[in-house]
Amino acid sequence: MCLNTSVELLPMNLKDVVAMAFYLAGGRVEGLARLQAVMYMLHRETSLVNTYFETWWAVPWSEEVEQAVEELIRGGLLSTEVDEVAGVKTYVASRQLMERGAEVYRKIEERDPYVARLMKLVVAYGMSLSLSKLLLSIRLAYPDVARNGIQWMPLSCVARTP
Repeated sequence: MCLNTSVELLPMNLKDVVAMAFYLAGGRVEGLARLQAVMYMLHRETSLVNTYFETWWAVPWSEEVEQAVEELIRGGLLSTEVDEVAGVKTYVASRQLMERGAEVYRKIEERDPYVARLMKLVVAYGMSLSLSKLLLSIRLAYPDVARNGIQWMPLSCVARTP
């Protein structure tokens, strides 16, 4: 990844970008950490996500993205399902949010088809990997994420010989 495309598009509301991410993800995102990671990659690759990210335990995290998701839940545009066995919360978009995401995506596609295709790839990539592989790929693609966070803990490795 790491194309860092500078996009001169209409100012994007953060909730609109979240809606568009859900639209591109097919309406379901497993876990807030995955959504945060996808939003971070969209931020880095397209500059459409205009928010500040910190790294918390290997996950690029934005309080503004978290607040946008909470507002969408309160507004009835997002719901959650919890897998009791795995303990994973899945966020599910309503039909109205999916329509909003499709409209946002169409506007971006009209202005810059290249960025629209890049966004599709970023979201598909973020949805296709396990969370641990996604976070590892972010750390490899964007080394500054690792330096700014608190996730690195040096561990001593001692080999024992008989």
